[in-house]
Amino acid sequence: MPHGRESEFSLTGVFRKDRNMRFVVDVLHPIDSHIFHYFIESLSARGHEFIVTSRRKECAVELLDAFGIPQHVLSSRGRGIVGKLGELAVRTTRFLKLVRPFDPDYLISMTGPVVAAASPFLRARTLVLHDNEIPRLVNRAIARLSDAYIVPRGFTDNVGRNQIFYEGYQQLAYLHPRVFRPDEAVVRKHGLTGDTPLYVVRFVEMDAYHDVGERGFSYEAKAALIRRLADKGRVVITSEEPLPEEFQRFQLAIPPEDIHHVLAHADILIGESCTMASEAAILGTHAFWIARTWRGVINDMSKRYGLVHHFSDNQADAAINRAEELLARSNLKADARERADRLLSENVDLTQWMIDYVERDSGIKL
Repeated sequence: MPHGRESEFSLTGVFRKDRNMRFVVDVLHPIDSHIFHYFIESLSARGHEFIVTSRRKECAVELLDAFGIPQHVLSSRGRGIVGKLGELAVRTTRFLKLVRPFDPDYLISMTGPVVAAASPFLRARTLVLHDNEIPRLVNRAIARLSDAYIVPRGFTDNVGRNQIFYEGYQQLAYLHPRVFRPDEAVVRKHGLTGDTPLYVVRFVEMDAYHDVGERGFSYEAKAALIRRLADKGRVVITSEEPLPEEFQRFQLAIPPEDIHHVLAHADILIGESCTMASEAAILGTHAFWIARTWRGVINDMSKRYGLVHHFSDNQADAAINRAEELLARSNLKADARERADRLLSENVDLTQWMIDYVERDSGIKL
């Protein structure tokens, strides 16, 4: 339940004004590194203090290093339910040991299991951002331990009275034009420019707690997808898991911080990642998300802007057929960029929204 620092702010949220604010940001996944990058950078430049805790999951640690953000790596990804619960216990213990002497004002995280577990033992305010309705029971448990559970407009579940909506998408924390501009020189550096159409394919490992029930593309569907796209242009694959030998020649080997420049340049994205589909759409690239489950945020983006196309994993042929229909349009990229421009004009810069929220919540101008 909500809790307040007895000595430093009252139940009305009035914080001490005799020192800078102290934040702890817990990074569990690569997208967390992106989402909090500019929040940390902006407020650090104003003199506010941060501890960033991280986790060895794909390139999360490497991204923080690339952004020049000091971090404390507390754990590596646990495998399976037992491994994940064990990691949560170890990580929370290490988190509390590190954070208590810092005496933070705010704990901030995406998804929030660690900050939620630690929150009863600290006097900080707990802010959790999320955009995925699955699994609902976990989300509701985390929301009950948070002071604010912050979700985008398209989020369809009701997790409790602490739920707060914003007008937009979480990817706009790092892809809003205020902080990101696609750079053709980065794409050229990796040899991906030219007249040949570029198709990005994304495979994921399907071991996250929100992937329960997902299967992704079968091997046969992957092979068919790559073969059909390769007949029409250049295919590059980004994958969480090792690729079969016959697919390795398509693997995209670039620094993780460069992927958004490539997505902006691509003609189309097809993959199993909800996050990357949203990123591609915001960057002006039609995206196909292949999954059995649904996401309110994807439905919202699809209905409003027509940039994300959702198919189940047993509809792989239908997805490829639809992609080929789009690719036959001579104005496909111009149309996608026009739709993305409208998206950007109608939704908030999430980094600035978070700064504004903390100012309202604390009563302090940051």
